[in-house]
Amino acid sequence: MHYISFMDPLLFWIGAPTVLLLGCAMAWYNTKGVEQARKFYGTEALLDLFSPRNFVQMRALWAQWILFFLVIVAAAAGPNASSTPTLARAGALQVEAIYDVSNSMNAEDYEHTISRLPVIRCRRRCISGARASNTPSGS
Repeated sequence: MHYISFMDPLLFWIGAPTVLLLGCAMAWYNTKGVEQARKFYGTEALLDLFSPRNFVQMRALWAQWILFFLVIVAAAAGPNASSTPTLARAGALQVEAIYDVSNSMNAEDYEHTISRLPVIRCRRRCISGARASNTPSGS
């Protein structure tokens, strides 16, 4: 199960509503200002060039800005995704051994020396023996 926590939760729980309120207030004020400018200047090329063409575009633009600042506030709060660790019982040991049994592992590194594959087999036996002697009695 994953839990999300914040290093500074106060920043998140105060910053997120503040961004929402200020963003909505600024969007409303901007919408009214653009409507007044359109009434005063008409739909001149300059106004259409630098402002959204309709109300839907304006709402989408403000929604993107508000989402952007919400992400900034969330990142500044320091999110942590943690999960409960998988615990192993005391004395438990898990070993995974992966062997490369290709011809390159069976090749001799130098003349008249043993290849790598028999050395790995010997090491595996040593680990298995140490592991078997490490098990508690009665199991």
